Amino acid sequence: MPAKKGLAAIKIKVDANLKAIYGNKKTLKATELLKGLSDYANKHKLKTKGEGKGLAALRVKADANLKAIYGNKPEVKWFDLMKGIWKYIDKKGLR
Repeated sequence: MPAKKGLAAIKIKVDANLKAIYGNKKTLKATELLKGLSDYANKHKLKTKGEGKGLAALRVKADANLKAIYGNKPEVKWFDLMKGIWKYIDKKGLR
């Protein structure tokens, strides 16, 4: 079996802030990040529509768990979700 490459090969250590979103996992695959954030936002009814159409208008209201990752922003644009979580992961050295 060939070695995994790209996102499939990246494992992320889960700290306390990420556990609040992803549950009691010790590690995550990088490919699970967006799905987990989307599931969390849906479960807690945090998705809202801003101005514009499609995904460009989609926002996620930041509750206390998301503020721990994204800072004190009241909401995060859908397209900025991944950028923000990777910034957090790299800052904390969780790769």
